[in-house]
Amino acid sequence: METKDRWGMLYVLTFCHFVNDYYSMVIPPLLPFLAAEFRLTYLQSGLLVFMSQIISAFMQPVAGYMADIHRWRKPAIVTGLAIYALMSVALALVPNYAVLLGVLFLMGLGGSTYHPQSTSMISFYFQKFRATASGIHGAGNPLGFVAAPVIVTALIALSGSWRIAAILVSIPGAVGALLAWRLLEEPRHRGEKGFFIAFGSGSLILLTLISGIVLGVFMGFTTFIPFYSQDTASIIPAAWWLPITLVPGIVSQPIGGIVADKIGRKKLIILGLGALTAALFCFVFSAGLTALVFSMLAGFCLGLLVPVCLIFAAELAVGLKVGTAVGILWGFSMGVGALTPLWVGYLRDLFPDFQMAFMSLVALAAIGTFLSCFLPKKLMVS
Repeated sequence: METKDRWGMLYVLTFCHFVNDYYSMVIPPLLPFLAAEFRLTYLQSGLLVFMSQIISAFMQPVAGYMADIHRWRKPAIVTGLAIYALMSVALALVPNYAVLLGVLFLMGLGGSTYHPQSTSMISFYFQKFRATASGIHGAGNPLGFVAAPVIVTALIALSGSWRIAAILVSIPGAVGALLAWRLLEEPRHRGEKGFFIAFGSGSLILLTLISGIVLGVFMGFTTFIPFYSQDTASIIPAAWWLPITLVPGIVSQPIGGIVADKIGRKKLIILGLGALTAALFCFVFSAGLTALVFSMLAGFCLGLLVPVCLIFAAELAVGLKVGTAVGILWGFSMGVGALTPLWVGYLRDLFPDFQMAFMSLVALAAIGTFLSCFLPKKLMVS
């Protein structure tokens, strides 16, 4: 494929990434409204995020494997975005908490298809500067994360109903599915059969564990930022804490890719996790605008890490099983990400504030920093 076509495809994937991760962050700004309507505890609120993540965690490896061996990468992306759109409409119609859990469980199916396939496409079409391309693609992540709470909050304010807002947020999914169907091109490569052949080394298993820690910290932190703002009676509206926290990731994801191509994947991951640990620790013992600054620094560090972990997994995979390797890595990561809101919510129910809950995430990030020291030093692709 010509360079012009490759870069055009990258921009389409970046938009689809924006749409995919937009839906990943639709639920947190809705949580206070859902909690009020259905009279939920913090643990029950965390369970909503768990349900939307856990099916995706299990299905990511399956989707990646099937797409690898059958060359279904493009159809998988189209299907996932369409499911997100349909389940957003279904969300607006839920009558009770049990049905709400079921809809969010099905919504997780939409999130199971994107990352293995997009990373596979980037890996195949960018033999050089892969991390840079992954970082550009990764910018769609914080853009989606920032847009979702802003759009959801604005729609609720304008319509006066979270249910009407849920119907309207289905529009990007339909647009993204249409663009992916019309503009993406399926790579010619077909993966070898054999599910676990993708995991050719202990390094990939270690990277999967570290990636799980990164996403676990991310989900545990961002899910409860709006509640934290309410708890501390912050002068900054609760609806704005989450997007402000995530804005730095728009810059840090491309920066992380460029830096990883220069200094190597391992060094970038160590530096990013170390800085994340420090930022979260300072956040816990801060207040007001100072806490917001450290929250934004944590968002910057999280943005550095995600695209590098994904492209690193693609480079460590064997047998042209990139989608499978990334699916296992990202599926495990989403599984951890589904669990952390449960324990953060439980600790918040147990203690009078969020200090102990967020300190558990500091400890998790510190463990990730230590483990990242044992990653391989190679792979500075340029």
